[in-house]
Amino acid sequence: MVRVGLAHGRPLRLPAFAVPLRADAAGGAGGTNGTLVVDAHTGHNATCTPDQRERAAYLAHVRRKIHDAQSSAPEAAAEAMRLILDVYRVEHEDKSRGIVQSPAHRELRQTAGKAAMDRLHAWPLEQKPQHLPKGPIGQAIN
Repeated sequence: MVRVGLAHGRPLRLPAFAVPLRADAAGGAGGTNGTLVVDAHTGHNATCTPDQRERAAYLAHVRRKIHDAQSSAPEAAAEAMRLILDVYRVEHEDKSRGIVQSPAHRELRQTAGKAAMDRLHAWPLEQKPQHLPKGPIGQAIN
């Protein structure tokens, strides 16, 4: 099963595993482990428990929330956008070098990619005390 839609005016195809998952073995990720990259849809909660899958968010969702907060905290948002761009640059480098899905790709992700993600992870920890929880940056962080 494939769902089709539009993203940024371009066709978007979502494979079957992108369709909301059920927690039973016949319906998807139930009974498996690892990391499941999902949006904020609560339908994934049954498959993201401590003894099953870890939940990881799309970086695009984080970027959108930070982008939306630019008018209220331009300096903080600009710093976060730069950190997100650093992560994207690692992936772009993989593609431009033609090493996607190779051992070199894995090595670059585990070195440069991890360093970029570590810097991005440190940003909300530093920023959280400086912003109101219900403000745009506070909501992006939470």
